[in-house]
Amino acid sequence: MTQHQTQAVETGSKATTATETRVTDQARMTDPEVRIHRPKPHRSIAYKRRILQALDACTQGSERGAILRREGLYSSRITAWKKARSEGKLEVAAKRTASANPSPLQKLTQENHQLKKKLAQAEAIIDIQKKVSALFGMENPFHLNPEQS
Repeated sequence: MTQHQTQAVETGSKATTATETRVTDQARMTDPEVRIHRPKPHRSIAYKRRILQALDACTQGSERGAILRREGLYSSRITAWKKARSEGKLEVAAKRTASANPSPLQKLTQENHQLKKKLAQAEAIIDIQKKVSALFGMENPFHLNPEQS
């Protein structure tokens, strides 16, 4: 034992010695392991509903425990899902998910509506430009004179 370690043992103190502190600091600095942060897995609404239905169908606690172990879930998560289901949040989220993924027809209809809106706006701007040019007696800037070409 070194002199520092002997002093710590003799005094009976629980404080770490300077040597031990230096060793742990070096170990922290040279630790080659990279710790990866793993995000929580996202569970779909269909998955949540399926698990809740399976748990509701169970008659014994051991069956519920088997399902939770198989799926890697905790009972607190199931409690939160049941609360959301009773408040109707699972149904609202399902409707929101369905509207977030429109069909190709819905996409084309929406795009058509946006293009019609832009066309109407462009026509209104052109009409205003024509009126302003008429007020100031300017030639129509949208028509080119063949003589100027």
